[in-house]
Amino acid sequence: MARRSGQLLLFSLLAVGLVAGCKPKSPAGSATSSTYFATPFQDESQFIVEAIVSDLAEQMSYAASHRLPDKKHFSVTATDKPGSPLDAPIYDVRVRLGPNQREVKAEVSVNGPIWSPAVYEGLAKELARAVGLKQGHPGKPDDTALLSKLLDGTPETIEDQNQAISAALEKDFLDPALHEQAAMLLGAFLLREKSGNFYEIRSPLSRITAHLAMARFLRGDGGYEVNGSLAEAALLTLINDEAQALEGLKRAGTNDAAVAAMARTLQVLNTADYRLLGQATNRSPVESAAWFTAACYCTGT
Repeated sequence: MARRSGQLLLFSLLAVGLVAGCKPKSPAGSATSSTYFATPFQDESQFIVEAIVSDLAEQMSYAASHRLPDKKHFSVTATDKPGSPLDAPIYDVRVRLGPNQREVKAEVSVNGPIWSPAVYEGLAKELARAVGLKQGHPGKPDDTALLSKLLDGTPETIEDQNQAISAALEKDFLDPALHEQAAMLLGAFLLREKSGNFYEIRSPLSRITAHLAMARFLRGDGGYEVNGSLAEAALLTLINDEAQALEGLKRAGTNDAAVAAMARTLQVLNTADYRLLGQATNRSPVESAAWFTAACYCTGT
C-alpha cells in the first residue's frame, strides 16, 4: 500500500515461472536450452523470501522519506546458506536501497512459517536502521469498523476500503494500525480466492507479511491490535497452518460483533466444522461462504 491508491490489490497474480507446465520438446539433435525458466531465484522459498523482503524494504524506505527506492538501484537477493537445515533454511539477505546508502546485510532464519512476520523481525530492524527509522510510533485507537464492512465479502467493498486505506497510509505511513488494516484487507481479498487450478496467492501473502512486520516494528512491542491479530490468523489460515491459526483465534476478543463473526469464519475454515455455523441466524455473507466451503469439503458439493 505504499504505492498510489488503487495499486495494492489490482496486480497480476503471475506465477513468475513457478506454475507447473509442460516443457516443449527440443528439436532432434539440439541441446536443451539452459535458460528455460531462467529466474533470479532457484526455488520457491527463495522467491517468497525475496518478495517479502522487497515489500518490507520498500515500505521502510517510504516510511522514512515518503519515496520508494529508485528502481535503477534497488535490489534484493536471498542466498540459501550452505549447510542450513532443509526444514529451517537460513538465508543471507542483501538489500541495496540506493546508490548512496549502505547495503543492508542480514540473516533470515526461517524457523517458523515462511510467511510469519516474526521471521523477518531482525531484518526489519536492520532496514529501519539503514533508512533512519525509529520504533515506538503510537497508532490510532483500535477500530473494528473495517471488519464490519469486510463481512459482506463483496469486491466493491474491498476496493472501496483499498482506496480509503491507501489514501490514509499516504498521509501517515508511520501508523501501525493502518498497516494492520492493510493486512486485514488483503486477507479478506485472498479469502475470496476460489480459482481452482489457477490458485496463486504467494505475492499478496508476501505483502500481508510485510505489512504485519512493519506494524510490529512500528509498535515496538511485537504485538498487534485486533485487526493485526485477525490478519495474522487469516494469513495462517491461507497457508494451511491450522494449529497456529486456531491458537491465535483464542486470543482474539469476541465481545465485538464484527470480531466474533470474522473469528467464527476463520475457525470454520480451519476446522471444516460447518456445524458451528449451521444453525446460526443472521449469518454474514463471509460466514455463509465459510459454512458452504466446509460443508462441501465434508459432505460433497
